[in-house]
Amino acid sequence: MPTRSLLAAASLLLASGCPRSTAIEAPSAASTADAARAFVNQLDTDAAPVARELNLAYWQATTTGESAAFQRASELDLQLRRLYADPDGFARLTAWAADPSIAATDPLLARRVLLARDAFAPNQIDPELLARMVALGTEVEEIFSTHRGTIDGREVDENEILDVLGGSTDRALRRKAWEASKQVGPLVADKLRELVRLRNQAARQAGYPDYYQMSLTLSEQDPATIQALFADMAERSRAPFEQLKAGMDARIAQRHGISPDDLRPWDYADPFFQEAPRVSDRDLDAFFQGRDVAALVAGYFDGIGLDTHAILARSDLYPRDRKQPSAYCTDIDREGDVRIFCNTEDDEYWTGTILHELGHAVFSTGIDRSLPWGMRNESHPFTTEAVALMFGRLSKDPSWIRHTTGLSAEEIAPAAQDMADTQRLLEVIFARWSLVMVDFERGLYADPEQDLNALWWDLVERHQLVHRPDDRDSPDWATKIHIVTAPVYYHNYLMGEMMASQLLAAMARDLYAGQPFTEIDTCGNPAVGAWLGERIFAPGESVHWSTLVEQATGEPLTPKYFVEQYLGQ
Repeated sequence: MPTRSLLAAASLLLASGCPRSTAIEAPSAASTADAARAFVNQLDTDAAPVARELNLAYWQATTTGESAAFQRASELDLQLRRLYADPDGFARLTAWAADPSIAATDPLLARRVLLARDAFAPNQIDPELLARMVALGTEVEEIFSTHRGTIDGREVDENEILDVLGGSTDRALRRKAWEASKQVGPLVADKLRELVRLRNQAARQAGYPDYYQMSLTLSEQDPATIQALFADMAERSRAPFEQLKAGMDARIAQRHGISPDDLRPWDYADPFFQEAPRVSDRDLDAFFQGRDVAALVAGYFDGIGLDTHAILARSDLYPRDRKQPSAYCTDIDREGDVRIFCNTEDDEYWTGTILHELGHAVFSTGIDRSLPWGMRNESHPFTTEAVALMFGRLSKDPSWIRHTTGLSAEEIAPAAQDMADTQRLLEVIFARWSLVMVDFERGLYADPEQDLNALWWDLVERHQLVHRPDDRDSPDWATKIHIVTAPVYYHNYLMGEMMASQLLAAMARDLYAGQPFTEIDTCGNPAVGAWLGERIFAPGESVHWSTLVEQATGEPLTPKYFVEQYLGQ
């Protein structure tokens, strides 16, 4: 239930100043706007402290694995959702969102009302159902956070699994490592399927066919448009991927002395085949070993005019027991307390990850603090992904490595082509992997009772050309934590990749005199940070994502620059 003050403020303003004899008259445009403004102002006032405490509790839970912290986060999540659950408040917001007089007199207020309405919409469900969803989601995430797979009875963390899959030539060990990464699946599959049922039930109560359709619609994305965009990407990427993968498979098979037809999921570089394997025996990790990679990355951001030192001082960067084996960025309070969460090692993967997470962080810190609290978010999740992905690519950029490590061009030159090949392979592989996730989640929410194990491997074989393990019938789909923590989100990564290339093209035009966007070197150029800050970060949610992209780059979101950069078309 919302706090009494939330609805009271709007109710009082609707009646304030009106003689009793005129109370039934239609409110003026000014009084309507005043009522709407009072409502969203009070909503921000009530939501901000709860959101801050929720973010702190989640931080505590993921950094320590403490059950009490997960429980506290669950309780605060439910408390925050209840602020957005009141049907009377939703009815008011719906009416205000449809009132043209508000947009005519105060466009920013109209945007705030629309965002608030869309935040209320998915919470127009039975309170008991809402509580069950939150509790079950927290329970599943806690299992993910504290679970460790085993190899020959010995617990291993995600970094060790990645090390084996990234470099070991022992196929038996590789298989054990891959299977260790999947051991969480049977522990969470039934709970996750039930969570999907609950999410669908909530979506139907809110008037949508299923949770997938609701999530896209309420995040200002049209489901049919997203499906068409990804169908187009599937077609554009098919031939380049088939060509690249054939060459990659030949090298991997030769290394193991087997036929390419005998390759299985554990022969690739990570548990989901979302990362590029090494394209040669040259080790890119060697450029970063023995170095403080967080300091390297911070130095780069200094050079482009974006200070990350305070962010890093608040962050949790290194692995330890019971800490969640993942990476994320969080804006604790929308007042400047931005942090990143990593399990850093001194290698290329984690250098790229810190670049990625600090990309999210500089976006959050760059949002205009004069905006109302409820608008101090990125214009859309995929826009912050675009910035994070653009920076994350730098860990395979020879010029960036030379500038940040102090190595000479001669020392780096032998690996330059390997880096370019690896980055292209990574982008194409990730595009195909994203298709698996997008199609799987669409199918998952359309029919959670189907054979999800078969659906998962059917999509993996279709999009990634990876043979399923013989006679395997296990819920491998349930081992991807994003299905729990970031449902119906994965499409934003590939849209972010498209926008990342588009941003580079726009910066090449504006800051580099039209130099080919694939060749620009952003190191040491503070104009890069200023350009991003003004055009991408500062507006927050004050504008629709499509407006932001077009204003910043001069054209609507398009895959053409990503295609040009990585698909050779």
